[in-house]
Amino acid sequence: MGYRALRMKRINTQQKIAEARRSQSYRNILVREAVCYLTALACLRAVGITSDRGELPSLVSIVQSNKNDSIESCLQKWMMTTGEMRNHEAVRCHIDANSSHKFEVYSLFHRAGVQIKDGYLYLPIDNIVIQIICDKHLMICNLNSTPHVADESRSTHNFSKVHGPNP
Repeated sequence: MGYRALRMKRINTQQKIAEARRSQSYRNILVREAVCYLTALACLRAVGITSDRGELPSLVSIVQSNKNDSIESCLQKWMMTTGEMRNHEAVRCHIDANSSHKFEVYSLFHRAGVQIKDGYLYLPIDNIVIQIICDKHLMICNLNSTPHVADESRSTHNFSKVHGPNP
């Protein structure tokens, strides 16, 4: 489509596991993202968008095979069932190409040494802007069919982290 290559860092599951072993902060982020992901799925189920057919077999399997572990440890393992993409550039309006997950966790993180600046996501068809407070807000979304564009803060003040566990 004529887009230039993005400055993006892809992190596979083994790299995520290694990072989680090194960093308590990263483990805490994974737990927070898992709780938000489960909350979003519960909300979708409550309004009838998802079904009751057991959409979390991976999480159930992890909990059953790690009965002596804490729920936090199980949620971390669940969040590490997929890789992660860290986008370091603002891009033109686009549709995401990742079709491996129904829903993904989208969050913004501040770069070291810069002033706090929140990020924005513009949905042109709906003509709405979603503000995402860096290091605080998470968005559970599927942007595989929704045109969207991030503001310039992504390339100067923060980066986005997008991933989602295998249900």
